[in-house]
Amino acid sequence: MLPAATVATPAAPDPGRDAPPPWTLAQRLGFRFAFAFAAVWLFPGPFGFFPILERITDPYEAAWAPLVRVLGRLLGLSQPLEFIHNGSADTSYGWVRLLALALTALVATAVWSLADRRRRDYERLHAWLRSFLRFTVAGFMFYYGFAKVLHTQFPAPVSGWLERSYGDSSPMGLLWTFMGYSTPYNVFTGLAVLAGGVLLLFRRTTALGALVLLGVMANVVLLNFCYDVPVKIFSTELWLLALFLAGPRLRLLFDLASAGSTRAPTSAEPRATAAPPPPLSSPAIPPARSCTARRYDSPDSSPAGRSAPRPGRRSC
Repeated sequence: MLPAATVATPAAPDPGRDAPPPWTLAQRLGFRFAFAFAAVWLFPGPFGFFPILERITDPYEAAWAPLVRVLGRLLGLSQPLEFIHNGSADTSYGWVRLLALALTALVATAVWSLADRRRRDYERLHAWLRSFLRFTVAGFMFYYGFAKVLHTQFPAPVSGWLERSYGDSSPMGLLWTFMGYSTPYNVFTGLAVLAGGVLLLFRRTTALGALVLLGVMANVVLLNFCYDVPVKIFSTELWLLALFLAGPRLRLLFDLASAGSTRAPTSAEPRATAAPPPPLSSPAIPPARSCTARRYDSPDSSPAGRSAPRPGRRSC
């Protein structure tokens, strides 16, 4: 009677082994501040462009006015700060309001850290924040990208602008003139912006889209600062959002760009180990049969009662 075959029972998975490592204190604090700042800055989100939501955005902006005035007096500003709808965000009110948003985010971070000290990570909340930010940034990129492609943001210079002397032109007027002069360049810059926005719509291409927008928006930020375009704050914030979305891949790109650099795997990364050779008695590999070469040169040297094999034949 043959013995019953033994079936190997797979080991039970260890839930602690596959769990991601806990976030460091700096990562948790940084995420709390980023989440709080994005919440107070982006509210009510990209939908604020729609006039129907002015009933929400206008009271929200008015709620910041007292804090902005107090900070303005503390900073020693002579004139009281008032929010004016003039198409420019780079006013004294806008810069002090940015400081108010940052201070509010810092206070929220401190309260959040005290109330949630035992949290190991924010993986789920981080995923939701990334999803919201990539669609928000994509919406802004579509808005500005189509404005460039359709030649509405930088229209062709009219005769009055061309007849003006060079010294009478403002820095922003020079930028609008040379951008509006070339339709192909407008289309090229608009397509670059749209490409980054489209890539942000899909989770697998989010990192690539964020990297594209880091370069595109860096150029926009420099133009705004160097030619005194009054959207410096907003363009810088969009660049920072692209940096946040590209953050998880920046370390990998740095390692790939470093020639000959080798990075030891962390505790969360699997280590490649060579599998040990199976034992000879393993059921999967039967033991090899030993063969001995026997030569029978004459019939007398063969075993009795057996026919002698041919000379040189192996007997196993």
